[in-house]
Amino acid sequence: MNHRMTPVVTILHSLPGRVRVSLTPACVRPDEVIEAVRGHAGIGQTRYTPVTRSLLVTYDMSRVSEEEIVLRVALSLSLENGHVPIRVVQARGHHEITGVASLAAVAVLAAGAMRLFAGNAQATRYMEGVGGAGTALAVAGHGWREVRSRGNFDPEVLSLGYLLAAFARGNFLVPSLVTWSLTFGRHLLQQPGAGIVVRPVKVSVDDGEPRYEIVVDQDANTAPQDGLLNSVQALLKYALTGSSRHGLLDGLRDVSKVHGEVLEGMGGMPNGIPLRFGSLSRRVSR
Repeated sequence: MNHRMTPVVTILHSLPGRVRVSLTPACVRPDEVIEAVRGHAGIGQTRYTPVTRSLLVTYDMSRVSEEEIVLRVALSLSLENGHVPIRVVQARGHHEITGVASLAAVAVLAAGAMRLFAGNAQATRYMEGVGGAGTALAVAGHGWREVRSRGNFDPEVLSLGYLLAAFARGNFLVPSLVTWSLTFGRHLLQQPGAGIVVRPVKVSVDDGEPRYEIVVDQDANTAPQDGLLNSVQALLKYALTGSSRHGLLDGLRDVSKVHGEVLEGMGGMPNGIPLRFGSLSRRVSR
């Protein structure tokens, strides 16, 4: 592992009941990855796109968690690459907020403040128009970048239709605020945080067949560096969602508790693969 890059699973987009991940290197046998993911009840659509090396999974949140889906993908990628450790990281969501989107947010907030404090009506209307136009451009650009990189866009981009319809009726401020929040608001709640490392470890041989357990540990290579931003994101997330979970490792610990510390339906093991949390024998290379 010191002479080649460690395979990486990156969580690109995460919405309730829907997650998209990218695989590096590209998956050679995507059907096996999809089979591993679908080994749990509650999995809906699964689609691998070779051009973008991404896997889209829809699922029933009451039957399976996003963390377990990601763990299954990571384990499959590890097996495909000779049982090597796999890094799992969260894409930095705030990078999706472009300069145009930031300026649009400032204009919309300024227009709201001007309206609240009885500013000049003409200036307020002008600022609302700037904020609305900026929001429309930012959302359209967001959707275009997703189409170019992945071949499709997330449903949140459809809020642009609502915004344009509102413009036709002469409404700017509230529709702009709603559309901006629907499209970019979730990126304010995404904490990059520290990633994890997943590695299958052979623990025994039974009837000539190896038996494994899955070791999960924090990835020292992806420790958060911007403490202030992470703290603000954590406070926003707790205030808006009531969740204080800080990342993948916490979510996987929850999965482990629910499933009796095993990962079910994989590896041909009728009782599941044991899931363990602890230190890997060495830090993986980038």
